[in-house]
Amino acid sequence: MRRTMRRTLLSLMVLAALAAGLFLVVAKPATADSSPPDTGAEMPTDDDDLASAAAVDKVLKIAFTSARDGNYEVYAMNPDGENQTNLTNVSSASDFEPAFSPDGKKIAFVSNRDSNYEIYVMNPDGENQTNLTNVSSASDSEPAFSPDGKKIAFVSDRDGNSEVYVMNSDGSGQTNLTGNPAHDDSSPAFSPDGKKIAFLHRAQDGSKGLYVMGADGSNQTNLTSFGTKWAGDPVFSPDGTKIAFFRQDGDGLSSDAEIYTVNVDGSNPTNLTNSPYPGQDYSPAFSPDGTKIAFERWHGCIDICGADPPEIYVMDADGSNQTRLTYDYEPKVDADPAWGLVSQTPTANHPWGDLVDSQVPRLPHTPVIRSGNTQEDVTLSEVPSPKVVADSRR
Repeated sequence: MRRTMRRTLLSLMVLAALAAGLFLVVAKPATADSSPPDTGAEMPTDDDDLASAAAVDKVLKIAFTSARDGNYEVYAMNPDGENQTNLTNVSSASDFEPAFSPDGKKIAFVSNRDSNYEIYVMNPDGENQTNLTNVSSASDSEPAFSPDGKKIAFVSDRDGNSEVYVMNSDGSGQTNLTGNPAHDDSSPAFSPDGKKIAFLHRAQDGSKGLYVMGADGSNQTNLTSFGTKWAGDPVFSPDGTKIAFFRQDGDGLSSDAEIYTVNVDGSNPTNLTNSPYPGQDYSPAFSPDGTKIAFERWHGCIDICGADPPEIYVMDADGSNQTRLTYDYEPKVDADPAWGLVSQTPTANHPWGDLVDSQVPRLPHTPVIRSGNTQEDVTLSEVPSPKVVADSRR
C-alpha cells in the first residue's frame, strides 16, 4: 500500500465489501509454536534477575496496516503472527505505512486525521501520536528513518509533483532532495550506512527506474530500468549488499508482481517470490538480522479475475519458506509490513516477553502454496472476491 494506487484500490475494496454486507468471521488456523526460543541460558527466577535482564531485553515486532476495524489502522504483531494489536485506534482517520526507528522507540506512519495526509510518529505502544510535517496544502507519505534515527525521508507533492524529501526526526528542516519537477519520485529507503537513498523514479513518459542518490540528493543514478511496468518499494538489506523491490512481470493490472532483489550496483536481478499462481507481492521488508523478508500478497489478479485483499507473509531472504501470518479476509486488508526491535521490560509472569533480539524469529517453515494444499492456506474459491476494475497505477 505504499502507492497511491494501492491506497485507492484498498479503499474501493473496503467500501464495496461493507456495502455488500460481506462481514465474514473466519477462524484463524492454528499457528506454529510461538513459545520463547531456547537460548541455552537459564531463565530469570527472582526480581533481581528480572531487573538485570530488563536492560538487554528487546522484542521483535512487525508493524503493519490493517482495515479489519473498518478503517486503516497501524497494528503490530509477533513475527509468528500472534498478538495482533491495534496501535493507532483512531476510527475517524486512515493510518498506514508504519516505519520503526532504528532504536525501536518510535514508529512513523501516515495519517489523514487532520484532513490531509501527514507524517506522524508515536511510541511503539501507540502513545504520543504527533504530527511532524504539518503542511495542510500537501500530501506526505512513505516515511523511512535513517540508520541513526536522526532523519526521516518521505514523499510529498507540496511542489506540485511527487518528490523525495528529508526532515529531522522532530519534523524540522523539511528539504526537497530529488528536485525533479518534470518527473515523480517516491519510495525512499536509506542504505545501512546512511550515505545513500534508494527510490523509484517515474519519467513523464511513464517509464520507471530504480535509482539511488546521496543522502543529500546528489548523484542521482539509475540502477535498473523497468520500462512502463509497475515497480517500487525498494529497501536495502541490513548488510548493504542487496536492494529488494517489487516488479510486475508484464503490462496491465492482471500481470503478476513479484519480489526481486538486485545487487547494490543493479546487477543480478533475482525473483524471490516466483509464484506460479496468480497474485501480486508488494512491500518487501528485511528483518533486522537480514534472514527474513516480510511482504504483502494479493491473491488473484486485480482487474480481470478480482483479487482478495492483501495479507502479510514472511519468507527466508532467498525466497524459500513463504509463510502466511495474517488471516483477515474481506474487507480486512493487511499490508505494509515493517520490522522493529522494541524494548520490553520482563515480568515475573512472562520473563522474556516474546522474542529477544539475539534470536532468529521462530517462524513456521512450511512453504505456503496458494493452491490450498497446505495446512494454513485457503483456495481463492473459499472467500468471495470483489472485482476492482481500476487502473489508477498508470
